[in-house]
Amino acid sequence: MEIRDIERLKDIRRVIFDIAFGKLDSRVTRTDEDDIIESIAVLVNMMTEEMRETLQLYSELHIQTKPEEHIHMAFLLDLNFKILHISNDVLVELGYKAEDLLNESFSFVLSKNNMSLWRTIGSKILDDEKYDERHSLILLDKDKNERFCSCIITSLFSTGSYNQQTLVSIYEPVKQGRMLEDTGVNKRGTDENQRSKKPPNVVTNAKDRKILRSIHNHIIENLEKPLPHLPELANNFGTNEFKLKYGFKQLYGTTVFRFLKNERMRKGKVLLENTSLPIKTIAEMCGYLNPSHFSKDFREAFGVSPRGSRVVN
Repeated sequence: MEIRDIERLKDIRRVIFDIAFGKLDSRVTRTDEDDIIESIAVLVNMMTEEMRETLQLYSELHIQTKPEEHIHMAFLLDLNFKILHISNDVLVELGYKAEDLLNESFSFVLSKNNMSLWRTIGSKILDDEKYDERHSLILLDKDKNERFCSCIITSLFSTGSYNQQTLVSIYEPVKQGRMLEDTGVNKRGTDENQRSKKPPNVVTNAKDRKILRSIHNHIIENLEKPLPHLPELANNFGTNEFKLKYGFKQLYGTTVFRFLKNERMRKGKVLLENTSLPIKTIAEMCGYLNPSHFSKDFREAFGVSPRGSRVVN
């Protein structure tokens, strides 16, 4: 076995060990090879992304965390996107010193795979004083390790002033191995207390929640197929349109169709970054009969075309 192949296998082993310890931000470094090792690398990356998304979902839905159990990384940028201020968690999580980052361009902490997306975002910010969008960005720590983050990017613009600033905010639960256990179990007392403080909602019944989770899983497993109309979808799973429409939003924080679109976009992004399949094929696998419609939605979601995303990565 060649030395390069041994190093590639070591990289795969590193990521698998990271997964075992609950660190789901690591990825296997991709190469231009077309062999079984590269196939394994693709599968490991896809598996890690799925686990990360699932853990984040369950963390948001089920874990009653205290403020000190969250990470809040924040970057305040000036008009030229230079870093004016950072939160302490940036230093703790990424390993930099304050003087390493202050007055540096924000692109200093971005993976090169994100440069095209960031340029697109920057152009939109300059054109829209009310810009407020969520994006997936890849940050680099001091050792140049990649960290996949869901960021809220907000334009801060005072009326009558040209002193525009941008806030990049990353707020997520602490990722520790124990959370893999915590996500599956809530303390019943805490859960009931939380509910008693909220207005009555559609998903108080355990049977209804189970049905909604089944519909949630069905959507994810059938992204390539057209979604039935809500009354038909609800009837197929033994519920009604009202419970589906309002219960799904209460349980997952979004509408059925918005969730479907987001999942299709996420699947498309993973396939574009990790396979050489034609864009037309990927569009079909994501439920789009017309590739141009897929491209339009993809650009809206990530700020770059499918072809541009593939070139960058």
